[in-house]
Amino acid sequence: MKSNNKSALKLNNIFAAVGTLLLLFVYPLFMGNKYFNITLSKFAFFTLVSVIFAFLCFFSTSDSVSQKAQKNKSGLRQRILKTDITDASYLALLVFGAVTVCVSGMGKSAFLGNDGRYMGYGFFLAAGLAYYFISRYNILKEYQLFAFELSMALACILGLVQACGIDLFNLISPIADYQKEIFISTFGNIDIFSAFLSISLPVSMYMICFRQSEGKYGFVYFITAVLGFAGLFLSNSDSGYLGIFAAFFVICLLSFKSARSFRRFNGLCLLFFLLAFLYGTLYKLNIIKREMSFFSQLVTQTKVVYIGMALFFVTSLLFTAVKINGKALKALKIIFVTVSAALAFSVLFAIIYFTKINTEFDLGSFSNYFRFNDRWGTNRGFVWRIYLELYNGLPLSQKLFGCGQDCLANALTKELFNEMLAYGNYTNNAHNEYLQYLVSIGIFGLASYLTFVISAVVRLFKDKKTSLLSSCVAVCIIAYLVQAAVNITQPIVTPLLFLFAAFSRCEKELTSDRDAEKAKKQ
Repeated sequence: MKSNNKSALKLNNIFAAVGTLLLLFVYPLFMGNKYFNITLSKFAFFTLVSVIFAFLCFFSTSDSVSQKAQKNKSGLRQRILKTDITDASYLALLVFGAVTVCVSGMGKSAFLGNDGRYMGYGFFLAAGLAYYFISRYNILKEYQLFAFELSMALACILGLVQACGIDLFNLISPIADYQKEIFISTFGNIDIFSAFLSISLPVSMYMICFRQSEGKYGFVYFITAVLGFAGLFLSNSDSGYLGIFAAFFVICLLSFKSARSFRRFNGLCLLFFLLAFLYGTLYKLNIIKREMSFFSQLVTQTKVVYIGMALFFVTSLLFTAVKINGKALKALKIIFVTVSAALAFSVLFAIIYFTKINTEFDLGSFSNYFRFNDRWGTNRGFVWRIYLELYNGLPLSQKLFGCGQDCLANALTKELFNEMLAYGNYTNNAHNEYLQYLVSIGIFGLASYLTFVISAVVRLFKDKKTSLLSSCVAVCIIAYLVQAAVNITQPIVTPLLFLFAAFSRCEKELTSDRDAEKAKKQ
């Protein structure tokens, strides 16, 4: 019986590993009819893989589980049936989502999400199946994250080729001229591409800083980081910078635990600014032909890039030449946290000051960041106000459970709809994942979702003592969650968040001898 358990577990490990690789490597690169049905084609691919591999894992295990049903201490049975707060919160999300479909008054649209971007209840069911087979049967190994980085690298190479004016695979030419600047790589919209970079690029960033030995993957992480940073510059999306800067912040906090990691983090920062300078130079030489957003110009073509290069060149030399002990690292951490807090407070104060007190001062392009009004964040201020007014006008049942998954456009009142048309900025998405969920699945659904992702991050950081991969995945989730505050929900990149949350519950390989030694001491 014990051997049957092991064989069933091994078979399911294989199924889960194949499904995970399909979603990490093939899915980001998959396209149907070029950009014309990219949302539907990626959603269909994700759903198909989730359904097939969840059922393969379930049915090949069900016999073994039934044979062991009377033995509560069976490892396989516990692994399949035991739940924690992450599992429970996702189950709650599904239960509340079913209520949402019923109270929305738009059951079919809420289930399919076909009035928006296919983020209906069906998506959450598919994501639940992916979460099930990955969390229960997959063993997270470094080659899986490495495959994910290779997929990111290929996507970035395609984007760079397009940015140089070469329409590889004839993807750009069928697009209307006024929209060509916002389509890129295998993701379509630049904001979606930047969301992908927010959850993928931190893997390379983290591994560069914390991997104990170079090994067979070490140099490749450097290459994928180079391509990822280049992809960030050409994505021209503020949300992407927000996510990657969040990853820098968290990685920096973690790097203070050892001098080696801290030195590598300084090197990573130097690499970022060197690539920013190179990208800006290529743009000036007209090799990069895509127009730059304000923030891309700020990072690659102003004094910021020279200050960054000089600063991290000096610190890299200094911390290489000088021995750093534990006390010095603690002092540096305190300085970093203090400066970061002061900077955050200053930004918040500036926003309040220029929004409420000095409303006439001309901020130029910085008004999009430091004056919160309808025009803030490329009109996100207007969109957020409209959808907050929509939520405030909903009946109590829909305040609790939402107006329907991806049904925001249908829920708009005539007055709000006309106001959007008059303003010239009609959109069926709140451009803020949390506001989107608040309106579409209600306060109960949003609370379940937040509990799900936060508990996954907490669990991953707890597991970091036994696997390097755990905290790496946690950083990726955090970067995604930060950029999601100003980005759209869609079934192109959002599924990857549920995959990474599933990694919090699955087994993980010990990634180095040092990890193994730590595990023995637990």
